Order: sequence, then structure tokens, then C-alpha cells
Amino acid sequence: MLKKIKTIEKDRRLGHRERLRARFEKVGYLGLHDYEILELVLFLSIPRGDVKAIAKNLLYTFKSLSGVLHAEKTLLKQVHGIGPATIHILKVTLALQQRSMQENIIKRNVLSNFDDIIKYCRSHLSLLTVEEVRILFLDHKMGIIRDEVHQRGTVNETALYTRELLKRTLELGSSAVILIHNHPSGNPEPSMDDIQTTYALIKAAKQLNIDIYDHIITAKDTFFSFKNTGLLKGV
Repeated sequence: MLKKIKTIEKDRRLGHRERLRARFEKVGYLGLHDYEILELVLFLSIPRGDVKAIAKNLLYTFKSLSGVLHAEKTLLKQVHGIGPATIHILKVTLALQQRSMQENIIKRNVLSNFDDIIKYCRSHLSLLTVEEVRILFLDHKMGIIRDEVHQRGTVNETALYTRELLKRTLELGSSAVILIHNHPSGNPEPSMDDIQTTYALIKAAKQLNIDIYDHIITAKDTFFSFKNTGLLKGV
């Protein structure tokens, strides 16, 4: 009798997976709940067993699909049922998403695609638990030619190394850059140190005919632009 119950339960789980895959094929992601989309990803790393509870627990713990993908590996390991294979799949999924977004902005003009650039910045930085500085390098037509991580710091501080940044700008033949960093606190307003560091970089860059086009600070669902708020005027 016990063996029969286990067989029925196994068949039920297999049926659920097949039905969920079929529904995704028919209606796409818009027809699924967030936990069901996450289940589809978990199927790849957890070939047997019911993953619905794991998917719901991940969403409860990290608040959203984006929160799950951006979660630190050490925190993911603490979720029951999550092992190295699942963490690897989640990080590959995040990399695929970010690379796709990167393709959408590389070579595009920043003047006419500002909203897409903001979405790109927020997707990379807004959910990080430590500060990170990224640099978008621009060509003479204001097209983005490269995106690189400059530095990664602590929860509320990271360093901006002027000499290394300017050297890399010249190596790439870039004529302008956009600075991007995040505030894990959730407040995108620049600190006095953010402002002073930006102004010092602008002055050093001018000596090499490099333009600091903007400094964008992201924080969860919002952002701050030095250029849009007039903080770069007259520097």
C-alpha cells in the first residue's frame, strides 16, 4: 500500500511538471505566476521532487524574481532545498538576462536611449547588497562602446580610482564616460563625498579632454542623475 501511495505521488509530481511546461509553451510567461516561472527554472537543477514549495520560499525570502536572481550565493545556500546546481542555474539565468540587456544598449546613443540605460543600470546594481561602481565608456558620437565594473566596496562605501579610470578610458579610445554606482540603503541622493569625488574626477578628466557625461546613482526602484539635476553645470 505504501509503495502504491509513493507511486501515485511520483506520478502526480511528474504530471504537474508536464502540465506546467505545456502551459508555458501555450501562453508564455504572462500566463504564469512568478513562483511557476521559478519552478520551471528549478526543474533544470532539481530533476525529481516537488519544487513548488522551494520556489515560493525563495520568493518569500527575496521578495521578487529579481531579488532571487540577484541574491548573494551565501544567502541562497541558506534556503532549504537549494544546492550548488540550483545556484549555478539562477546565476546563469541572471547573466543571460543582463547580457541581453547589455546588447540593447551597446552602440546606442545615450542621448536618445536614456530610459533604456537607466533600466540597464538598475538591473545590474539596484539589488546589490554592497556598493559597486560601473563605467559606461562612450565614443565621440555618444554611443556606448563598453560597460565595465570599476570597483566593488562595502555596504555603504566604495572607492573611485581616478588614475585607473582615466587610463582605461584612454586605452579604449573613449571620449566620455558615465559613472554608475548604487546605494544599498535605498536612498539615491548623493553624499557629500559622492559629489566631491565626482567634481575631482571631472577636473582631472578635462586635462585629458575626457567628458564625464553623467553620474547615476541607483537605489532599488529609483535613481539620481547628476546631469538631470544640474549638479554637473559649471564644474
